[in-house]
Amino acid sequence: MIDLKVDSAYPEDQGCGRARLDPETMLYLLVSPGDLIYIEGRTRTVAKVWRMSVNDWNQGKIRIDNYIRANAGVSISDKVTVSVVDKPVAAESVILAPPEDLPKDIPINYNSAVAKLIDFPIHENDSVPIAVGMPFIPMQYVSYKVVSITPPGASIISRDTEIEFSDQPAEGFEGMKLVSYEDIGGLKTELQNVRETIEMPLRHPEL
Repeated sequence: MIDLKVDSAYPEDQGCGRARLDPETMLYLLVSPGDLIYIEGRTRTVAKVWRMSVNDWNQGKIRIDNYIRANAGVSISDKVTVSVVDKPVAAESVILAPPEDLPKDIPINYNSAVAKLIDFPIHENDSVPIAVGMPFIPMQYVSYKVVSITPPGASIISRDTEIEFSDQPAEGFEGMKLVSYEDIGGLKTELQNVRETIEMPLRHPEL
């Protein structure tokens, strides 16, 4: 296992369950792209290994999106412990529950949602991204909560996994609030200014 500093995901990784590592870290963990890893902060989740861009090498960090950060109970700049999932187990069945704050009339194509979850890493009590919206409109995501996995400890959804969408919201779960910088296209300079002048002093008053 290894401790790494959390950084934001690349835009193309949003909602994909990917964790970007550099080659040195991948060699240390003896993992290859597509392998599964545990990411542990205040809580534990799983993600699929992907390779970082060259500019991010040798910095002791991991790039993960807001869904994985929420599942691990961490924020950007926090430290997480990363270890290997030795024997990934495919789920036989998974039950996903909507958030309490999901509007009743929001359109969800459940067949498309199931297709996008194939080969998606999963852990008990995770939130997973489900695409919503109308055709020909830029895709948006809402979080559904994993309320049941069979067998317990399964770490990936396969083509044979039976996925059920519950009609009952997950109690206390407000997935519509899971919005982050990765959800905002462009404005890289402006977002960096917000982080430096507002977010950092709030999270680290000693600065």
